[in-house]
Amino acid sequence: MTNFFYFMGTAAISKAIASILAYPHEVARTRLREEGDRYKKFFPTIILVYKEEGIRKGIYRGLGTQLIRQIPNTAIMMGTYELTVYFLKNPPSCLRTDTTSLV
Repeated sequence: MTNFFYFMGTAAISKAIASILAYPHEVARTRLREEGDRYKKFFPTIILVYKEEGIRKGIYRGLGTQLIRQIPNTAIMMGTYELTVYFLKNPPSCLRTDTTSLV
């Protein structure tokens, strides 16, 4: 059972790192979908947001909410996946269909 919590922890850490690295891309995608001619291309959008709003209030705005939503989801999903794989490979003795024990 400790492996379950280990997998949940590693999934949470990896999702946090991935979200922090990929979040500027999400900000640029959101800005590019806005109406108007202000944002046209990816890298100029990132640079413009950085110059006007900075790192914390522009590039990483909303990151806390994203992490609160995504980290538990990923931790539970990966922990459950690993636990399911474990039980499929090593079924409990009450569920085994071992025919050699009947002879």
